[in-house]
Amino acid sequence: MNPKILFTTRTTPIAGHSSSPFSGLNLATHVDDISENVLRNRAQLESYIGLPIQFLDQVHGNQVAPIEKISEPPIADAAFTRVKGIALAVMVADCVPILFTSNQVVGVAHVGRRGLVNGVIAQVAAALKNISPTNLAAYIGPHICPSCYEISPDLANEISQNFPEVIAQSRWGTPSIDMRSSIIRQLQFEEIETNDLSHCTYEDENLFSYRRDQKTGRNAGIVWFE
Repeated sequence: MNPKILFTTRTTPIAGHSSSPFSGLNLATHVDDISENVLRNRAQLESYIGLPIQFLDQVHGNQVAPIEKISEPPIADAAFTRVKGIALAVMVADCVPILFTSNQVVGVAHVGRRGLVNGVIAQVAAALKNISPTNLAAYIGPHICPSCYEISPDLANEISQNFPEVIAQSRWGTPSIDMRSSIIRQLQFEEIETNDLSHCTYEDENLFSYRRDQKTGRNAGIVWFE
């Protein structure tokens, strides 16, 4: 089977129907956008890729959901499927979307600060490697960069106790988090081929960013078997 990946923006791969402050292809139903617009966006995206999309009820945890058929969104921040005919999606607006591919299984992960600390990458890697021990690849999508991911000194001290490599410096000279470097390190530890397709959601106005706009929509990372 041939895996395919896609990272959406406000305007790609389709324009979307949402209005400001969610302008464009907002895919989230929980951000006070007009429900009809979000459902139209999702339906058009499904039409574009030619498959139904399984979304998740993301809670910044480390739960991994096996997906065999389309259902109500499971409470999980990662998922995988071996089924051709189902697309998996994670939604983000500064957190990191990761898409996983092999010829046997595809998967997704939503990695925020709490998910990173709680080990969501190790959890989804274990689930995927149980099915496809080799030839796994990961694709890191757009997320907030360390120059823009400012945190308080107290939070930096707390995180650095167990994850000192995550702490960086923002453009304002304050503590920040480098999600990308830590994720790459973890993926390489899991011996998963890593492809960095990221750029900063905060800096790119064609991407939704919670840090920049507060009230905003959600981008998505989507993976499926063609």
